[in-house]
Amino acid sequence: MYPSASVPHRRTVARRLFIAFCLIASAILAYVTGGTNLSLVLYAVSLLLVIVISLVLRHLIHNPQSRRWLVPASVSLLAGVLILSRIRRVQLLFFGRLIGQGTEWVGLSYLVLRLIHVVVDSPKLGEVAASDLAAYALFPPALIAGPIHRANQFLPQLDQSHYPTTQPKLIDSLWRIGLGTAKKLVVANALSLVALNVGVAVNPTLPRSLLLLSLIAYAFMLYFDFAGYSDIAIGVAGLMGITLPENFANPYAQSTLTRIWQTWHMSLSFWLRDYIFLPLSGTLLRRIGRRWATVVMAISHLVTMTIAGLWHGFSTGFLAWGLWHGTGLFVNAQWSKFARQHEIKLPSIIGIALTFTFVTIGWIFFALPDFGSGLHVLARIAGR
Repeated sequence: MYPSASVPHRRTVARRLFIAFCLIASAILAYVTGGTNLSLVLYAVSLLLVIVISLVLRHLIHNPQSRRWLVPASVSLLAGVLILSRIRRVQLLFFGRLIGQGTEWVGLSYLVLRLIHVVVDSPKLGEVAASDLAAYALFPPALIAGPIHRANQFLPQLDQSHYPTTQPKLIDSLWRIGLGTAKKLVVANALSLVALNVGVAVNPTLPRSLLLLSLIAYAFMLYFDFAGYSDIAIGVAGLMGITLPENFANPYAQSTLTRIWQTWHMSLSFWLRDYIFLPLSGTLLRRIGRRWATVVMAISHLVTMTIAGLWHGFSTGFLAWGLWHGTGLFVNAQWSKFARQHEIKLPSIIGIALTFTFVTIGWIFFALPDFGSGLHVLARIAGR
């Protein structure tokens, strides 16, 4: 009896040690990545946000009637922190310097999305201890750039063994780390030497053909860099006994823009779908009726992708990128509906080529700091 009775105690101790390890590792990662003492201060603010949200969850459990106002208030608080952190005058007022230029507030964008998910889905999660929530929201492998895992998938894993339990799991985790490192440090770094950037964009002597090649190089650099990071994060998490969601599934081989967003940065795509697009479109349809469904879909796509663009950064370039994809997703949905009704089916290779072209044009605005610069490059590539 005594040995079996000690098992829950050992599991509790292991759980607490793992959570402590996660928080310490995240703090070190925030400091190393941010590169300043301010990074640690901002990490402490991130912890404070987690504690506030854990108190919100506890209040919602005992006072469910307050959900109607407390959930919107909590989401507004989190979104407000993200917005204020990116307004230069506010940064200068609070910190005496610009933050975000050197990535001092490490992982804030992803933290906000995870905490919004927790607040909105609180009835499914129940009460969550602040320490558990911190381990989830600030999990070291996913701290800097995702994936954006869900709490209901992560929290049960805190009671599991925090190491690969089988040889295949160990090999797979090490393979993902090696593959991700090769993608990010070899392929992406090589492509970055010729990829589109501000210097390339302002070079008036660069031939149109080389400018186009630099844009294509940027498209693949971005993929290999981000997919490589995701592979590393998934592999490191696997060594810690944690399964993170996949984030990429060969996106440039997809024949529609909808499929692109189902295979590119999937954890972000699904978050945008579940917490912006579906609630917004559902609310609008209920209020103004299904006869306005086309207008509702247009608004929902544009709002969702505009938010996605501004989530990446407050610039006219990111805004244009979001509007570009919002428009594209709406047109893609309407074309798919029309094609089904009239039994039109394009060859896959044409769909892949058109989709890749559309996405690559969008990367112009993503790569450059403002809409004007992007428009200038686009005009040069078009021969004008």
